Amino acid sequence: MHLSEVSNILKKSMNLKVLQEFLLSLYSLDNVKIYDVTAKDYLAAISMVNELELDPNDCLAIRIMKNAGIKEIYTF
Repeated sequence: MHLSEVSNILKKSMNLKVLQEFLLSLYSLDNVKIYDVTAKDYLAAISMVNELELDPNDCLAIRIMKNAGIKEIYTF
């Protein structure tokens, strides 16, 4: 999941200081991996939209997952 999506969801129920602390804490967790995203990744994701019939954010997640060898995802 994109950190920006996490932030957008949680900002409705957390004040900004708590949200900031939570997001920063994700970087110290052993069971959470945060991947860098490049302009090349975004362009590739945009080109996948018609083929997969998904929005660009979902296509970006698929691209990053494939590059990382991730084959399973949990979503809501």
